[in-house]
Amino acid sequence: MRCNSFPDTCQRCWQHIPANEGVLGRRGDRWTVSHEGDCPPYPGGYTGPTWVIDAGEPGTRDRQPRPRWTIGVVLRADIPAVEHPVPEDSPGRCGEPGGRWVSLIVTVLAEAQPRFVRDEDGNSPDVLIGENGWWFRAKVRPATAAEAAPLLAEESVVARRRELERRRVAEFAFGYSLVDDGEVPDEPDLSGAVAVPFGAEALRRGWPVDRLLVDQEAGVVWSLTYNQADGEDWSRNNTGPYVAWRQPLTPRRAELIRDLREEYELDTWTSELRIEPAAARALLHAGWDYDRARVLACFALSSKADVAALLARPREDWEDAGWLNTASVTYRSPRVPPADASRLADAGISHSAMCDLRTAGHATVEQQIAATPPDVPDSPGRIILRAPDSAPRSAVKVTSDPELARHWLSTRRTYWWPGRSSTPPAPGPSTWSGPQDCGTAGHCGTTGR
Repeated sequence: MRCNSFPDTCQRCWQHIPANEGVLGRRGDRWTVSHEGDCPPYPGGYTGPTWVIDAGEPGTRDRQPRPRWTIGVVLRADIPAVEHPVPEDSPGRCGEPGGRWVSLIVTVLAEAQPRFVRDEDGNSPDVLIGENGWWFRAKVRPATAAEAAPLLAEESVVARRRELERRRVAEFAFGYSLVDDGEVPDEPDLSGAVAVPFGAEALRRGWPVDRLLVDQEAGVVWSLTYNQADGEDWSRNNTGPYVAWRQPLTPRRAELIRDLREEYELDTWTSELRIEPAAARALLHAGWDYDRARVLACFALSSKADVAALLARPREDWEDAGWLNTASVTYRSPRVPPADASRLADAGISHSAMCDLRTAGHATVEQQIAATPPDVPDSPGRIILRAPDSAPRSAVKVTSDPELARHWLSTRRTYWWPGRSSTPPAPGPSTWSGPQDCGTAGHCGTTGR
């Protein structure tokens, strides 16, 4: 027996054989390589039945392509059910009962060397009918449930979005929809409308995307269809390059809008607004949208209970109490559960005041509510306000005016820390007469003149 001088694939199992570890043979006018004796198990020790999948790539013989599949890759494929019965419990299995082909999720075990095929009167493989090119083949097995789970999840998303698109076209009066209650006003009022995502970027590549907007207060839905391509009637446009269709916001349309937001906005709520999925869904079902939820950066929202505690207090109350992030879209830290925030708001403590108290060492809600400012002495001398060691050094303030010191204490609760002042330096010609302890919650001291 002659050994192979170069690496190759086994003609029986299509697994890789290093140089000098296989047996040469002849098949017609071609040399072949195979394992000596029985072929080894496939990766993972698999020894069960296998099926063959194939693909074609038109090309010329002088440009040999790379392998098409990666060993171990998981994909959906149509496999012939006539060679071996396909297990009924195979992940993603579908197909007509008794049919010749079955679609399922498979795992690639091995791939044959690509083979160049010249089409002669239509005798090429099905994947290369009428074409000269390269023929790829691979042996596969049904994927395990764990292997198939990610791909099945992706297919579920595709199917769900396909159904949402069908409902969108059926409900909203875009120019290509068959809806009879839409109207095109001369001057549409979009001032109170907010955008609703529906995956338009993936539907209309290369063109400005269509838009869907909803005005909850007015009870109106706006469908904006791009209408400024060559050959279109631009005179129909009533808002920029779009034709804006107006429809009433019916309960069924409101439900569809919630479903669209849950599908296309939920990941953004989690990644950008840091609102957990359960809480985001509850807010969506309560009529909130992404832009409206940007003011909730002070809250830790992770459950329906958190959302219920948030909505139990009117927005105006939260804003007056200093718990809505209306001035900036940056994240506020630390975030507080709405139930705790409500207790703090009742005590007159805003989010910024809570942050100062936490910096001062009051870690719990009870400690923050019970915290009191230090007493400011009326005796003559310099008054020194010192924040905890964790605060910036610039937080130290010095004054001889007791009223100014009290004003600083009322605006910055960082000085309300519960420790005691540090020991002053030894007395000298112009030294401390000693920082005085101004109460258990205070850190002000006086020095002699």
